[in-house]
Amino acid sequence: MILAEFGVLTLPILRITDEHRNRLLRAVRQSGTAMADAIFPSCHSLTRFVNGFFDGFYPHMPVVHIPTFRVDNCEPEIILAMAALGAQYRHEHRKAVLLFYAAKSTLKHRETQNGCEGLSERELMLQTRCAFYLIAFATWQREPDIVREAFNLQSFIARCVRECQLEESTQTLQEDTNWHSWVQEESDRRVKLFSFALLNLHGIAFSTPPVILSDEIHLRLPCSCFEWIAPNQHKWSMVHKLDNAQQMPFQEALSQLMKSPSDTQALNSQPVPSPLANYILLHALIQRITLVQQAFGSYNDANDTLLNGQKEVIR
Repeated sequence: MILAEFGVLTLPILRITDEHRNRLLRAVRQSGTAMADAIFPSCHSLTRFVNGFFDGFYPHMPVVHIPTFRVDNCEPEIILAMAALGAQYRHEHRKAVLLFYAAKSTLKHRETQNGCEGLSERELMLQTRCAFYLIAFATWQREPDIVREAFNLQSFIARCVRECQLEESTQTLQEDTNWHSWVQEESDRRVKLFSFALLNLHGIAFSTPPVILSDEIHLRLPCSCFEWIAPNQHKWSMVHKLDNAQQMPFQEALSQLMKSPSDTQALNSQPVPSPLANYILLHALIQRITLVQQAFGSYNDANDTLLNGQKEVIR
């Protein structure tokens, strides 16, 4: 299949209407945040910010399925968090911070209203997605108070992804024929995997222990680019039914990478080439290297036998 036949992903041009804006403002006020209409961004600004999310943040962490995304079907706190990220990419920091705190208070209000117990997996995944965007926004801010918010959300997002299960069946997904069901599963999978990567990035940047260990993850790797950008069910089916389109489970792929390059069986069984799969596996490898260094780096071993042995495995 060649790219010209398949087509390329077109970023959406979304519009936030008065109805959308009123819904967002109402959700913020219900959370207990006093938000004057004049302070809340206009429809025009919100439109620019949400589109800024897609052309700024999305290319780095594509966890939204663009062909099926609809503003009407998205929770207010998620739209607010997306708009906060988009405002940052539009260089409107003051409004970005306002939207960040609006999204955070709305998320916290929903959590308080529903409680932790009794939530469906779908509700937990919505909370996870919102927290993921908020952490992505807060991590690299200059204000210490906002950066601390990222750390405050670490345990929340880790608990959510664990309750939503970090494992799935290793059986092939070829029997799936419903595009929209597949989109939901793949989107959730990406949020979980990118949450692992983002929290691991925290550990690297701030020298803190990892919050989610790679050993906990028993999901498939993200699908191929062709499958993700398919604009409709027909084109998606063309890719999905191919034997070489199905991704490996994370643990199996990581195990293959750890085998010797001279192992011919390992060379014949590799993950489907995918930028996102590579990115997730890279974080898993970095985490292992970091944990090995921490575990054996200060070990009282004159010849560094243990540490050198682990280095050779990872090399």
